[in-house]
Amino acid sequence: MARPVTLFTGQWADLPLEVLAQKAKSWGYDGLELACWGDHFDVAKALTDDKYCKAKRALLDKYGMKVFAISNHLVGQCICDNIDQRHKSIVGPEIWGDGDPEGVRQRAAQNMIDAARAAKKLGVGVVNGFTGSSIWHLLYSFPPVSKDMIDAGYADFAKRFKPILKAFKEEGIKFGLEVHPTEIAFDIASAQRAIDAVRGHECFGFNYDASRNVTIRTGARRAEPAMSRALRRANGRLQRGKPDDPGGPLVFISYSHRDKAWEGKLVRHLAVLKGVLQTWDDAHISAGHDWRSAIERAMHVCQVAILMISPDFLASPFICDVEVVRLLRRREREGLVILPVIVRPCAWDCIPWLSHMMVRPTDGRPISTSGQVDTDFSAIAREVCSLVGGKKSEKVKEAMRVRIRAPEGPVDCPQVAEAVAHLIAVLGDCCRSGGGAGFDVDLKLHYPGKETYGGN
Repeated sequence: MARPVTLFTGQWADLPLEVLAQKAKSWGYDGLELACWGDHFDVAKALTDDKYCKAKRALLDKYGMKVFAISNHLVGQCICDNIDQRHKSIVGPEIWGDGDPEGVRQRAAQNMIDAARAAKKLGVGVVNGFTGSSIWHLLYSFPPVSKDMIDAGYADFAKRFKPILKAFKEEGIKFGLEVHPTEIAFDIASAQRAIDAVRGHECFGFNYDASRNVTIRTGARRAEPAMSRALRRANGRLQRGKPDDPGGPLVFISYSHRDKAWEGKLVRHLAVLKGVLQTWDDAHISAGHDWRSAIERAMHVCQVAILMISPDFLASPFICDVEVVRLLRRREREGLVILPVIVRPCAWDCIPWLSHMMVRPTDGRPISTSGQVDTDFSAIAREVCSLVGGKKSEKVKEAMRVRIRAPEGPVDCPQVAEAVAHLIAVLGDCCRSGGGAGFDVDLKLHYPGKETYGGN
């Protein structure tokens, strides 16, 4: 199951959870996203009854269903909204209280914080929901709305949600806003403004609802839904760590800075696959940006994670307590591919989470002592290419084309020939696919005023 398919239970909150779980399993779903109303999930009970979350898990397990998120939409709507009698119908008396608008908003905000704690007890990492909006009613109005009025709405959103997001961060939980009419983010531009209002907070993202997307068809080709594409760019921007080539899956590289030279060698071998995949490491983060947020976003969107194992890697608190934990969690829940590479001698086989994983090189010998560094790294590059699904594609052939530019002025042919020979040696393993098939390496030498072509 590469990517589980789940059903949001909110539209069926009138059904008991057990009935819905049984039906959803018969419909072919892999899991449920539990709504925080009906009997599907109760935030208060989750926090006060130690057996509550275990009972919910047991019920879902009974029907072979997973749970990856809970949804607190109705309460979330009250956090930033202009409260009136309509809201009384969607929240319980513990949130409505005496109906005083600010009191409702404050109690709703606290309930959202409690939802993060409840999600952690349930063992899920995401709370989806709404935010409400104090300025939605100004979307279409006359007299014209001033810029200051809109700015005030986003300032109100930031004021109310920053404490919520701080609490989410403390619990290690993400908040997913469903972009939707009546929310602070209802289209591409307002989604970006929402991100900016909370300063790109690492725990603030989007829950993609396919019914909000616009699909474009050109002939027989089906484009990515426009809303998903735009929000992915906005939410997935890795600070300045936006990959150089947005055309392929992202490969995240985790390493100790003491192993920078070895990481650089691996990156050079992976660079020949530009156009097939993207690589990301912390060198992509510009000065002044939030480095931790950038790293966490890269871990959130990557499709392959390479761990460069060494004594310094295993001794790093941030790597082992943050990066490895997040990546292993994605591996368990989403099937993220993790590729440990033994760079320097260390007792890696005594580490519980690592000892049962297949490492590279396959015999577990450190690359630094192998005497065949280029061979080892090129084999890893070839395997990564296979893992991201580009092993036999035309993109790989295109990515393997090598271009060498000679300097202006006299050209030392033996030096050029030596450089070409070295490139072919380095790329040789990467240019071979499975089943005995191979790729041609096209060499193009550029000279001032003319071009000489060669092929192999």
